[in-house]
Amino acid sequence: MTHDDAPFEPDDLDELLSADLDGELEAAARDFGLSIEEVTARLRATAGGAERRAALAAARDRLAQSPELDELLDARLRAKAVRAAEDEIAARASERRERRRHVLQAVSGIAAAAVVVISVSAALRHDSASSKASSAPARSVESGGSPRSAPTQATTNQRGLGSFSDVHALGAAAVHKSRADQATKGSAARSAATQSSTGALTAPNAATGTTAQDSSGAGTNHPSSGTATPPVTPLGSSFSGAQHDAVAKCGIPRNVPIRGTLVLRAAAVLSGRPVVVLVFAEDGYHTVLIESPDCTLRNLQQFR
Repeated sequence: MTHDDAPFEPDDLDELLSADLDGELEAAARDFGLSIEEVTARLRATAGGAERRAALAAARDRLAQSPELDELLDARLRAKAVRAAEDEIAARASERRERRRHVLQAVSGIAAAAVVVISVSAALRHDSASSKASSAPARSVESGGSPRSAPTQATTNQRGLGSFSDVHALGAAAVHKSRADQATKGSAARSAATQSSTGALTAPNAATGTTAQDSSGAGTNHPSSGTATPPVTPLGSSFSGAQHDAVAKCGIPRNVPIRGTLVLRAAAVLSGRPVVVLVFAEDGYHTVLIESPDCTLRNLQQFR
C-alpha cells in the first residue's frame, strides 16, 4: 500500500465525509494538501468508509427535522432562554458599573490630592495675608468721626453645631442655623432702624440741653450698637486651638464650583471626628460644604 492510497484516520475520515456530504470535498482536500483524486482514492481504500458516510448522512437528515415539543416543554425552553439572556445583560451591566467605579475612584483620588495641595497653598497665602493685615495700622474712625460699622460676615469659628452621625442631618442643621442667624440679623437691622428714627424724632430735646433720665435719676447713654449676638455654643473637647483656627481659614477649594454668599461658618463633630461646615446661600438654595480640620473636602450638599 502506497501513501497515495493509505486509509484515513477516523477523525480525518469523518471530516472528509462531512465535507463530501456538504459538497465541499474539494476545499477539504486542499486543506489536507491533497488533490480531489487522491482524497477519493484514499476514501475508497479506507475500510468502513461507505458505512460511516451512510451513518453521517442519516444523522444529518434526522437533525434537519425539528422534533415536536409539547406546550409545557416549549414554555420551559423559552423561559430558560430568557433567563440566560437577562443574566448575560445583568453581568455586562455589572461589568460596566465596575469599570465606571474604578474610573471614578481614580478621578476622585486625583481630585482629593489636588484639593489637599490647593488647600495647603491657600492656607499659607491666608496666613501671609493675615500677618500683613495685623502689622498695618488700625483705623476705627472714619473722616466724619463716627465709628465705622463692621461689614456683614458669616458666623465666626466659635459657633458649634453639635455632634452628628449622619452627614445629611448635619447639613440640614447647618442650613437651619444659617436661616435662624439671618432672621436674627434682619430683626436686629429693623430694630436699629426703629431706634434711629426714634432718635431723630427726639433730637430737639438735645438742643434744649435736656438729658434722658433712668429710674435712678442718672443720665443714660443710648449707643447704636444693635441687638446682642445670640449665645454661642462652645466647641467640644474634640477641637484644639489649631482646629478652632481651621474654621476661620477653610474656604472653597479651587476645583469645587460653589456660588453664593457665605452665611455660616461653624464647627461640628461628624461620626466622632471634628469637621468644618460652610454654608453658602443664593436664590433660595443653600449649599453646605463640609471639610476636615485640614480643609480637605469631605462632603458637598445642596438644600432648598
